[in-house]
Amino acid sequence: MDEAEPENPEKLLAWVDSRLGLSCAGCGACLCRLRLLESRAIAGEVPPRCTPCLARSLGRTSLELAGIVAGYIRRRDCYRRAWEILAQSAPAVPQPVSVPETTEQVSPGGVYFVPPEVQDEWNAGDLGCGDLLLPLRGRMRQMSPGQVLLLTASDASAPQDIPAWCALTGHRLEGMSHPCYWIRRRAE
Repeated sequence: MDEAEPENPEKLLAWVDSRLGLSCAGCGACLCRLRLLESRAIAGEVPPRCTPCLARSLGRTSLELAGIVAGYIRRRDCYRRAWEILAQSAPAVPQPVSVPETTEQVSPGGVYFVPPEVQDEWNAGDLGCGDLLLPLRGRMRQMSPGQVLLLTASDASAPQDIPAWCALTGHRLEGMSHPCYWIRRRAE
């Protein structure tokens, strides 16, 4: 993340669009436009990588690196504006480039899945980690084991915070396509 080099949102969006459809150079995971922008913010114009691969290469945890890149994106007007444009243009049910028009989503491992039946929905807006996770915990407690919550969370750090929270609490992240997250309540 080079603070000295000036960028502009149009240049960043053009870079992202020119790499749309590429997989992570490290693990082969599918990279959406927002993940491509994160890779650009972290590593520059090298072949894009997912946050876990970048974190490993830097000797950091994914959650730690996600916090760093989220702060960087918030501080840099060009990245923040590009992020806002990408987040607003992302459809609620995006169609991956390499897959025919279906209702498929991308799972955390980069494979496609059909969204499960949803028992509850919550639009958390742009609530950040601290403000999001406590109400999310309460919502999950109100659900029966095995039920699925469709969470919409547009905060820049949600793609890292929500999977980490699910891993810590034992709830299963069925799939995600920022800003949408399908979370299955754990069995008691």
